[in-house]
Amino acid sequence: MSLTNEPERVQVRCILLGGSAVGKSTFLKKLTNATSANNTTDADYSMTSRVEVHSKSYVPGNGSRLQVEVCFLDTPGRAPYQALVEGVCKRATTAGKCLIVALFDVTNRASMTPLEGLLTWLNKQQQQSNSGKTSAAAATAATEGVLVANKIDLVDKRIVSPSEGQQKAKMFKLRYFECSALNDIAMADFDQLILDMVQTMLAPPADIAERSGGGGQNGGVPAPMSGLKSID
Repeated sequence: MSLTNEPERVQVRCILLGGSAVGKSTFLKKLTNATSANNTTDADYSMTSRVEVHSKSYVPGNGSRLQVEVCFLDTPGRAPYQALVEGVCKRATTAGKCLIVALFDVTNRASMTPLEGLLTWLNKQQQQSNSGKTSAAAATAATEGVLVANKIDLVDKRIVSPSEGQQKAKMFKLRYFECSALNDIAMADFDQLILDMVQTMLAPPADIAERSGGGGQNGGVPAPMSGLKSID
């Protein structure tokens, strides 16, 4: 077979943020259909605690030869590992294309607190990285992200309202999404959201500028494209 028929492979990192008991592990397993066969640990991300790495591949459904591998980095959720998480974020975001998925528990408002600190830190890192760059270069380097409200099936115990979650997402220029990983509510829709964010990141700067819109629950991020499909 000719080498010209080989797909063009692109790797995108996706950092999963969230405190203990917000449902990160269940969320990631549902998203990636994780089994012992595709559960791996990347030595590059092993510091004082192991960072689990799960991967999932996607290809466009429009005849493109592009193949995208999304590597999900599951960071520790306990407070003592703040420095570790920041180190993972810094290395991943400076190494290339990167997605941020930040989870909180709608039944526990305090679960948003550690995310606010991390997202504020990440925004400052992004601003410093883009300092002195042209607008086109900054758009190319921009990190896509989403704030995820988990456990929406616990209606009677819910404390954080959709509007409050949307306001937080807008504050940090993130998209906003609600789901229940445990009961598989809206998880298929999140899979498509991941694909949309990947395509936004891979789009040429001119296309990003053309698709940039106003507010809404996505916090003013570029409008999504469609057409990718999972091959896992």
